[in-house]
Amino acid sequence: MRNLLLIFILGVVLISCAPSGVYMAPEFSTVESGARSIIVDKGYDETWSELIRFAGSNFFGIDNFEKASGLITLGYGSNEASYYVTGGRYTLHDDAGRTLFDGDYVDFLTMNSSGRLSGRVNVIVESVAEMSTRITINARYVINSTAGNWIFDTGGYASVNVSNAAKGTSPNRILMPTYNVENGILAALK
Repeated sequence: MRNLLLIFILGVVLISCAPSGVYMAPEFSTVESGARSIIVDKGYDETWSELIRFAGSNFFGIDNFEKASGLITLGYGSNEASYYVTGGRYTLHDDAGRTLFDGDYVDFLTMNSSGRLSGRVNVIVESVAEMSTRITINARYVINSTAGNWIFDTGGYASVNVSNAAKGTSPNRILMPTYNVENGILAALK
C-alpha cells in the first residue's frame, strides 16, 4: 500500500512539472484544392527547357523526365521545412512559466523531434497551342519525426496524434503546404 501511494504521488509531481503549451492549428482557409496549374505564352520546347534548367539549378533533384509524355518528377528535401509546410502556432512553457519555444510547429519538430521534410513533385507539361503551354504541379510532402509522420499532397493536409504532446494541448497536430514549392516552380516560368 505504501509503495502504491509513493507511485501515485510521484506521478502527480511529474505531471505537474511537465511542460505546458498552446497549440493553434493552421488556418484551413489557406488550404487550396487540387494541383497548381498555369498556362504560359511559350511553346512546349521552350517551356520544357526552362523547367529542366530551373530544376537543375535549384535544390530539386531530377528523378525522372520524359519529354514525349511531358512528365518531370523532382525530389526535394529541406532543413527549412517551415518555408514549405506549416503546422500552426505552437508555444511551450516550462513549469515556471518561461517560454521554451514559440513559433511554427514544424520548426518545433525540426529542432526537437528530428523532423525532416522530403518529397516529390510531379510537373506535367502540356501543349495547348503552338505558343501556349499548360504546366501543372502536384507535390507530395513527407515530414518524418520522432513525434509522428505526416504525408499529404498539394491541396491537402495531414492530421496526426503526436507522441509528445505538452500538458494542456490536444495531441492532434495538423500540417499543410505553404505552396512555396509549387509557386516557386510556376514563378520561374512567368
